Amino acid sequence: MKISLTYFVLSALLFVVYSCSSNKTATIKGNINNYEQDVLYMENYTSANALFKEEIHEIKLKGKKEFDYTFNIDKPAYYKIGRTYLYLSPGDNITMTIDTRSRVNGIFEGKGAEANCYLTNLPYPKGGSFWGHPLMRTGGV
Repeated sequence: MKISLTYFVLSALLFVVYSCSSNKTATIKGNINNYEQDVLYMENYTSANALFKEEIHEIKLKGKKEFDYTFNIDKPAYYKIGRTYLYLSPGDNITMTIDTRSRVNGIFEGKGAEANCYLTNLPYPKGGSFWGHPLMRTGGV
C-alpha cells in the first residue's frame, strides 16, 4: 500500500512539472512593409469560422514597421495579418518580414517558419482565386 501511494504521489508530481514546463506560447517578430498604422491586427482565422468566437490580437508597432509579440496558444491555428496567412503552433518562434500588398513577398525564419513559407504561394482561401485556373475550368487535373 505504501509503495502504490508513493508511486501515485511521484506520478502526480511529474505530471504537474511536465504541464507547467510545456511551452504554450508563440512568438512572432519582424517587420511589416506598406503599413501606416501604429497597431497591427492579427485575427485568429481558425476561430473566425466558429460561431461567436472572434479573437483579434492588437500588436503595437515600433516605428510603424517593427513588431515583437508573444501570446498564449493552446493548439495550432491559422492567423491572418493583412493579406498574410500564418500557421502558428505552441512553441513557435518566427522572425518574419511581411507586406500588406502581397503575401508572396513574405520571408519567414525560425521555429515554425516552414509551414508559413508554404502558405505564401497558396491561393487565397474562400477568395475564389483558383477558379480561373485552366484545370479547374475543364474539371480535370
